[in-house]
Amino acid sequence: MGKLLTQEEVDALLKGLSEGEIETEVSAETDGKGVVPYDFFSQDRIVHGHMPTMEIVNERFARESTVSFFGFMGRMVEVTVDSFELIKYGEFIRKVPDRASLNVYKMDPLRGSCLFFFDAKLISLIVDILFGGSGKIPVESHGRDFTTMEYRVIQRLIAMCFQDLAKAWSLVEKMSFQSIRSETNPQFVNILPAADIVLATVFQVNLELDQAVMGYCVPYSAVEPIKDSLYGKFTSKDLEVDQAWKQRISDHLRAVSVDMSAELGTSEITLGDLLDLKKHDILPMNVGPKDPMVWKVQEVQKGTCVAGQRSGNYAIEVLSIDATLNKEMRSGSARGTQNLSDSAGDPLDRSIFSGGP
Repeated sequence: MGKLLTQEEVDALLKGLSEGEIETEVSAETDGKGVVPYDFFSQDRIVHGHMPTMEIVNERFARESTVSFFGFMGRMVEVTVDSFELIKYGEFIRKVPDRASLNVYKMDPLRGSCLFFFDAKLISLIVDILFGGSGKIPVESHGRDFTTMEYRVIQRLIAMCFQDLAKAWSLVEKMSFQSIRSETNPQFVNILPAADIVLATVFQVNLELDQAVMGYCVPYSAVEPIKDSLYGKFTSKDLEVDQAWKQRISDHLRAVSVDMSAELGTSEITLGDLLDLKKHDILPMNVGPKDPMVWKVQEVQKGTCVAGQRSGNYAIEVLSIDATLNKEMRSGSARGTQNLSDSAGDPLDRSIFSGGP
């Protein structure tokens, strides 16, 4: 047991406490310096890094939308990615134009709801163009709701964009898009708490005489199952697709018809002799009856051959193939020649070209 204080020590301690000579409170410098409360449910811990695959998805959607807008309006339209960022949902809503069409939708098989918006200016410009206008009209920002015609245009636009989004997201995973509801007041579109992180993309829609914006956001919590694909590059799955595409092109190329010919020989004469040619004149050639002939494909020399007859038809037998051909073509040609020589069973009859009996 430790040493106890004497009566004198106890009296001195009590006197010091009563007179303030002994401090009883911890100084502020040592009270939890640098410690802050941490919310485990907050998404601020998410690293705001680049998402290469997501950026490719947005670029592909922009290209698909450019084609779709042209087919919808019959006017040249260019859709480009204006911005892509990981921000809080509340910040994204504040960046949406004051008057816009807010469309809540679902991306199966991902969980949660997403949001796609169209600027009211874009809707007005499209309606004006569809009814024969120039696409340059003053747009009212306040004071009225969308008309029935504008609502019909919005429904067609959202269906069109869903098709383009499905094509763009197919790079990551096959998804289907389903519209849930449309709103104009941001207060009625509480798909997430304001502090939750979303993948927000804004697109610039450039028409002939004016421009407007549209965009969408996807909750970060919804893409958690596929976030590795969004942060990383394409996987071996994409390489397999490339190999399949390469094989298809190769098969189509191999099925292309080409002209093949055998050059018996050549002869050089002057223009005067050419003009004096008569029937039954004989021209000496630069090859003999037993010499190999030049084998050509599409008028390009590819090797040497000998001519003869086979199964009642004129035929040639390939003797050599130019070294300029690559290994794959040489092996393919050799296999084809072997198959042709074996298919009929009869050897090549060269007597009519070689001077034999």
